[in-house]
Amino acid sequence: MNAQHKKDLEQAGVAVTETFDGARFELPPRGRQKAVGLGLTLFGLFVTAFMVFWMSGPIRGALRGSGAFNVFLLVFGLMGLPGLLAGLAMLTAGLAAWSGRSRATVEIGGGRLRVMERFGPFRYTWKRPVAGMRRFRFGSESAETDAASSPEASRFAASVLTVEGDFPRPLWIAPFYDPALLRALANALADLAGRGAPAGAPAVAVLDSPAAPDAPEPAIPRPARSKVSILEMPEGFAVDAPPAGLIRGSHGLIFFAVFWLGMCGLIFGVALTKGGTAVPAPFAAFAALFVGIGIALLLFAIHLGRRRVMIAANARTLGVRRIGPFGTKEERYPRADLCAVRCGPSGIEVNDRPVMELQFHFHSRTKVGCLAQLSQDELRWLAGELRRRLGVPERPPRAAPAPGGPAGTKSP
Repeated sequence: MNAQHKKDLEQAGVAVTETFDGARFELPPRGRQKAVGLGLTLFGLFVTAFMVFWMSGPIRGALRGSGAFNVFLLVFGLMGLPGLLAGLAMLTAGLAAWSGRSRATVEIGGGRLRVMERFGPFRYTWKRPVAGMRRFRFGSESAETDAASSPEASRFAASVLTVEGDFPRPLWIAPFYDPALLRALANALADLAGRGAPAGAPAVAVLDSPAAPDAPEPAIPRPARSKVSILEMPEGFAVDAPPAGLIRGSHGLIFFAVFWLGMCGLIFGVALTKGGTAVPAPFAAFAALFVGIGIALLLFAIHLGRRRVMIAANARTLGVRRIGPFGTKEERYPRADLCAVRCGPSGIEVNDRPVMELQFHFHSRTKVGCLAQLSQDELRWLAGELRRRLGVPERPPRAAPAPGGPAGTKSP
């Protein structure tokens, strides 16, 4: 790695270990993070107490007797064990942050960037592919928006480092460290990522703020298996995205929904068969809740897999029409109000992975998302094609500051 980058990191207290295809950076302890530690501790206590209360009732009921219904109560109570462990992990992380025992380790190599956070005995690891990394960015839009509210928020905004690229969401890297340390780390990571990139690939940039402009994006080729078509119209163009199918369009959610309903049928069927004609009201309520969740997941998977989306644009209007098995919805927006087009997370996760969608951002209204049934490669290609045709950037412009200085304060 670069000798100057290594020297800067070692002067900041980072232990640098070079590997045959990258490096490992062990950052020093952060010191006491009182606000973060207090928040995590209180939330961890709440989650732990809630899960203990939630699990204790069914487990006590199951231990009082025998039978199929008691077995169901025991299984239902033990289902809260992951939540209990999560609460204890947050509680431990909060105590470690409060006492200054938290630290981070960053490693790049083997085609992946790994970020490990250590809170006492607990470790949390996040990974991103090096080939998909495009930029390191200091600060975040939400952090800088809140920075004027307090000195702590301002210090936090300066200590936020994220890596962005061809993956569903940016990855935070070692927050709450000194900004000088993070800058040296970002420079070293960008240099190492660039060395392992294929010939002709764009360099990984290091940007100073959320407002810093992105480098010109390279042309994104159309995926070979994509069925999306772009039609030229007399006054504009149209995009036709046919249904992607129940499996591909629902991102595998159809399998989970069928499995959920199958397990509900097995557990509740056995309990009803062994329990006789008298069905306790709590058991019926639990059964109805879980079966209802399974039916909702199944209907949503069918909706994703059988939905057709059409996008049309001319000099004045942008229209989005959604044609699904449960109806058709059409929306029109003034094209002059459009400010950005990008591929972003829809807010829905399948197997702990966010489902991506095509997003239209506007100046005076909330963003509009569609085409969640497409793959990420298709979404990136289509977003780039729409940005070129509509003449808008990938990132929406930041809101102007309030008159009179930050947070509405009076200018001197």
